[in-house]
Amino acid sequence: MKKALLTSALLGFMTLSGAAHADYITLDWQEEGDSRAFLSEETGIEWLKLDETTGYSVSSIPSEFGEGGEFEGWRLATRAEVNALMDDIIDYELNEGTTYANWSSTDVPGIYEEFMSLFGLTHESGNSTYSYGYYANDFATTGLDGDVLMTGVNSTNGTRLYEDYEHASYSYTNTSSIVGVFLTADGGATLSTQQDPTLVSNNANAMANQVPVFTFGAGLLALGLIGFRKKGNGDA
Repeated sequence: MKKALLTSALLGFMTLSGAAHADYITLDWQEEGDSRAFLSEETGIEWLKLDETTGYSVSSIPSEFGEGGEFEGWRLATRAEVNALMDDIIDYELNEGTTYANWSSTDVPGIYEEFMSLFGLTHESGNSTYSYGYYANDFATTGLDGDVLMTGVNSTNGTRLYEDYEHASYSYTNTSSIVGVFLTADGGATLSTQQDPTLVSNNANAMANQVPVFTFGAGLLALGLIGFRKKGNGDA
């Protein structure tokens, strides 16, 4: 297992840097007021809370993405999306090649609290709380060996935060009752964005922001056909 442990001095810099975070909007997934998802205003990406997907594997959950499925309209989050979100929450970008980070509660209580408030609890037992999520390692060039990675926080033996955590037990088919799967969407997966599509206006992949490239060409073709018909009628 590859690990990189950040020093307390560096952690102090992280928590005091004070750069502005993106704003997050709580979303209703299936019913008014259920607050089971959220959206980053900066990216326009919808995120489902991790406590909704515990017990699923990275390979099994896509079967529920289609019409009528439990997670209709959602998709697997990419590693790049998870890391970009974490960069914003952490307020610090990990050095390239860092595969594991374990940070103590005395340095980063705010990070733990923000992550937990966004993604919910995937497990709670006594004084221990967990919020963990799986995602596919889709960056082959990083040198990571694991097919599936985990990012999350827990409060066991002090608050800890993991990013790109690699473990021998993690695989595409691995399931856990305390680990969810990171799911994202580009608009319309939640009741909130169905009712107000402008919420995802910053998401270039949102359906409403897609420019049909064929429209102009189709219009020219239609005009050409009309002209051809008129010319043909005139020659008859």
